[in-house]
Amino acid sequence: IPIKGFQSPVGVLVFKKNLRKTLSLDEKNFLYTICQQLSHRIERVFAQEYNRQNELRLEIDKINKSVLKQITKKLQPSLSETKDALYVFKNRLSQIKDPSLNEEFLVIEQNFNQLTRHVENLFMMTNRNLLKEDLEPK
Repeated sequence: IPIKGFQSPVGVLVFKKNLRKTLSLDEKNFLYTICQQLSHRIERVFAQEYNRQNELRLEIDKINKSVLKQITKKLQPSLSETKDALYVFKNRLSQIKDPSLNEEFLVIEQNFNQLTRHVENLFMMTNRNLLKEDLEPK
């Protein structure tokens, strides 16, 4: 007998009947009533589990956002100082006529710019998520 939930079946009740005797109408109704009661309980358990998992996902998201925010907060001052140092170094390097140093500096500068973009992306993600949280109804 199918155990019908509100939106879809949530299970099946299997029973072994006596081959010599057929079920009476009252017995069939009793089994269907059991299935109906089971469906309510099963759906309630499913809903509770869904809510629990959803709460855990929200908590994980909060932790992720907090970690990302802390990472960007810690990296931004170092990146700012490194950017200033690279600017000074680039100006001094222009006075030295060594092409190999210029090539090495270019690699350092490109990697720094890429790192800066990644940190800016993290910063934007955390701020976007914080803004999104502020706009959501409580």
